[in-house]
Amino acid sequence: MSSTFSNWSRGERELDLLVGRATQGLSEAELQELRQAGADEELSFDLAAAAADLAMIDQVEPMPASCRAKLEHAARTFCASQRPPVVEVVGSERRDGVAGRIDSERRISMGWVAAAAGILLAVLAWLPKLSVSSTGGGTPPLAATPAERRAVLLAEATDKGVWSWSDFKHPETQADPEIKGVRGDVVWSGERQEGYMRFEGLPPNNPANERYQLWIIDERGLSQRVSGGLFDVHAQGETIVPIRPAVPIGTPAIFAVTIEKPLGVAVSDMTRRACAAIAVR
Repeated sequence: MSSTFSNWSRGERELDLLVGRATQGLSEAELQELRQAGADEELSFDLAAAAADLAMIDQVEPMPASCRAKLEHAARTFCASQRPPVVEVVGSERRDGVAGRIDSERRISMGWVAAAAGILLAVLAWLPKLSVSSTGGGTPPLAATPAERRAVLLAEATDKGVWSWSDFKHPETQADPEIKGVRGDVVWSGERQEGYMRFEGLPPNNPANERYQLWIIDERGLSQRVSGGLFDVHAQGETIVPIRPAVPIGTPAIFAVTIEKPLGVAVSDMTRRACAAIAVR
């Protein structure tokens, strides 16, 4: 794979394709054209678009503790594998290799930062041209709201399912949930691994004390239910929330919402329940 900022001697058509792939996707014919031009491994615009998307999302979920632990372990392992810094002697001074290289590395890193900033600005400048009009179809721009992205999913996904919320009774005791009467629905596309929850009547929460958490049960069963992400409700009225599953989802059977601690839980005991949607096919 090419380096992130490699080969900038691209023609105008190749740049069009690279920007299009990063912001709205390409057709199979366009992807083939990009491959034939030898530019399909150029990831600069994709990374810049991802950075822009992250900067504009409406909420950021905390990193799962298990993921953080794996990353920290990988970082410690990498650092331990590196050889000790080389000692240099310059005149009467003694300094290690890291200090001796700091000026050149600063120049290199600043060059990368400048290049990344330039690419990000270029992508943002292209976004107005690639926006989806109110009467047109296609993937919405990066800044689209969850409601707009949900509308596109409903219009385009051929495998979508839409299921209404009902009271989430305890699966064993059939006890009523803590929150009753939640209205709305959940829409999900397995092919796209994309979905949205729409709520009416789900009370606003205090994120410092508690947060809502979605659980998805597929063919793996209740014991291996998958977290679909933490979320908050900020005001009365309709709320639309993207689904962010921790792992790929198979054929969903149930979507269920519980009330958990501010950082969420790995496995809910389902003591505090709100609503559930049965994915009837």
